[in-house]
Amino acid sequence: MTQFDDYVNTAFIFNEAPIGFISFEPTGNIVKGNNTFYSWFQKTEAELSSENFFKLLSKGSSLYFQMVITPLLNLRSYSNEINLTFISDEENFDALFNAKAYKDEHGKIILINAYLLKIIDRKKYEAELLLAKRMAEESLNSAKKIIDENNEQFIKIAMNQSHMIRRPLANMLGLLAILKDIKMPDEGENLIKLLALSAEELDTLIKEVVKQTRLPE
Repeated sequence: MTQFDDYVNTAFIFNEAPIGFISFEPTGNIVKGNNTFYSWFQKTEAELSSENFFKLLSKGSSLYFQMVITPLLNLRSYSNEINLTFISDEENFDALFNAKAYKDEHGKIILINAYLLKIIDRKKYEAELLLAKRMAEESLNSAKKIIDENNEQFIKIAMNQSHMIRRPLANMLGLLAILKDIKMPDEGENLIKLLALSAEELDTLIKEVVKQTRLPE
């Protein structure tokens, strides 16, 4: 005997497992369930054993079971992770239905063993994740809008400033063109050539700035 014996025996594991277990006939008559499954409906084993499995389902899930799951069990004898909605006095809930069907010698289903994983918490977490994603997307869009507005403002300022600089630069280029026609010492001509070259380079740079900061049409 160990301190864990009470918790690892088959009966305890079956009844207290964190998933619902149920055995029922193809007609829906409940044969056996575990305590977890009964607790979801606030009923005892005796009370729930007189119920029909299909009456525990919502109308949509009951119809889906008959039209999809039953043919599936007939075809391959098992189903995995099918979302069904159950009706209880306290609240409706969704559960993932996993089942194995047992057949007689003629291939007719005589019993279905199923375990059900309640997914209320998972749906809650999924909703929270979707909300967080939506909020993150809205924040990103707001940040992008602010950046775009700032970029647009920067482009306007850059273009205005470049035009302001080009006006006196254009005057300098004009004066340099006049000075080139005036005869002066070689040293003066060389200085004028250097000044003209620098002014032309500056003019090219300003034109490139204007080109790069032009607002999209």
